[in-house]
Amino acid sequence: MKEKILIIGGSGFIGSHVADEFKKAKKDVTILDKKKPDNISGSQKYLNIDIRNNLKIQKILKNYNSIYYFADIADINESKKNYMKTINHNILTLSNILAECVNSKIKKFIYASSLYVFSESGSFYRASKQCAEILIKEFSKIGKFEYRFLRYGSIYGERAQSWNGISNFINQIKKKSEVTYQGTGKEIRYYIHVKDAAKLTLESHDNKIKEKSVSIFGDKPVTVDQLFDLLFEIFGKKKKVKYLRKINTDDHYGYSPYRYMPEESIKITSNNSIDLGEGILRLLNKNE
Repeated sequence: MKEKILIIGGSGFIGSHVADEFKKAKKDVTILDKKKPDNISGSQKYLNIDIRNNLKIQKILKNYNSIYYFADIADINESKKNYMKTINHNILTLSNILAECVNSKIKKFIYASSLYVFSESGSFYRASKQCAEILIKEFSKIGKFEYRFLRYGSIYGERAQSWNGISNFINQIKKKSEVTYQGTGKEIRYYIHVKDAAKLTLESHDNKIKEKSVSIFGDKPVTVDQLFDLLFEIFGKKKKVKYLRKINTDDHYGYSPYRYMPEESIKITSNNSIDLGEGILRLLNKNE
């Protein structure tokens, strides 16, 4: 049977870029989301469905053999503030869909996870991702489907939400010519452009990688302070940052997320990645 891919949450930040890359590669892809993608092309297939509608989901899944899942609440602050909404959406709704995957005899289920599964930070967002990975493994046993976890790191780029790290910093500089930051500036991140993340997602799909878990993040460590140097230089403005030095490790990790050991993974990288400075310029040009 020809592979037919359904991207649940394919209108979102990462999901929409993954859908673009799969379409370029001439994959048979359909986007399922309650919101139509802003960038959708005439040739892309789209289903306007709320994933909480079990009856519609049940009918749709039978037409596909590979599922990509990008539908979680991903804002750490929102997940902490609305923790019951996070549990209902990120765990219970996912569980309902996994049960339908079992009934529909889905062959593959690929889940957009996070490096926060390695961490003790991230509040209910992290907890929901850790729970989701455990649930997917158990459902795969009774459904006999293959699964893979794509653990994304610090992603930035076009179509990002306003709370996305780099997008938030850019908006602050645009509006106030300064940035207020919760931590010290010494925090380390491995930024990766969303287009590179999407290409690596496609690569992990096509390559015969045996591991069940794949980590996708940038090659070079960048401190938050170094990022601010770059941002203010690109804007041609004097660097002005207010560090609150209140590191809330319950929300965001500082130097490293690695505190908790989930299933082992491998990291995949690209030799042809978008430079951080150029990626920020692209993002600025898109927003103007």
